[in-house]
Amino acid sequence: MSTLAQRLEHDRIAWDDNFLSPQDCAAFVEGLQFALWRRSSVVSRAPAGQLKSFQSPRRTSQSTTQYWFPDDLRPRLADLESAVCTALGVEAARLEYWQALRYGYRTGFKRHHDAGLFATEPGGERATTVLLYLHSPDEGGSTWFPNLHLSVAARAGRLLAWKNLAPDGSPDPVMDHVARQVRKGRKIALTTWARVNHGARQ
Repeated sequence: MSTLAQRLEHDRIAWDDNFLSPQDCAAFVEGLQFALWRRSSVVSRAPAGQLKSFQSPRRTSQSTTQYWFPDDLRPRLADLESAVCTALGVEAARLEYWQALRYGYRTGFKRHHDAGLFATEPGGERATTVLLYLHSPDEGGSTWFPNLHLSVAARAGRLLAWKNLAPDGSPDPVMDHVARQVRKGRKIALTTWARVNHGARQ
């Protein structure tokens, strides 16, 4: 087990400040200029039981999915995914498709939890969140865990990961978090989630 995976298992949250080189970050940022970006959405479960996605003032970033990444980024993304799986000790078959996130001035995501809606899905719950910062804002934009009194700066090249579930498999309320608003500049990141089971990409 890698050092990062061991720390994640012990502390519930871990990061590596030099997971991506400045050159890799710059290549992703440049390539993602040509992706199809949309206003980010949030997910909830409708009364009939199905998941629904909608825009909310709680989340004001822009997003694009792996499906819309330019073709020349795909080999680089495959290498990145392999490195993430090795570092965190997870299988690629448990990962959701990657998303890219873009935050401008005064955009962010208010307090929320990444798990709690997916237990009946093929892949099961979101066990682990993976967040890779590609571009550092000049001010603001940190990821804040209020219950842990911990704020992690959005530093380009940093891999941040955290466990979403308690030992019994239920969402761990301690892992609520906030994407704090960018106060100056912009923040760009990549994210995915490792599910409990295989089949996250079905």
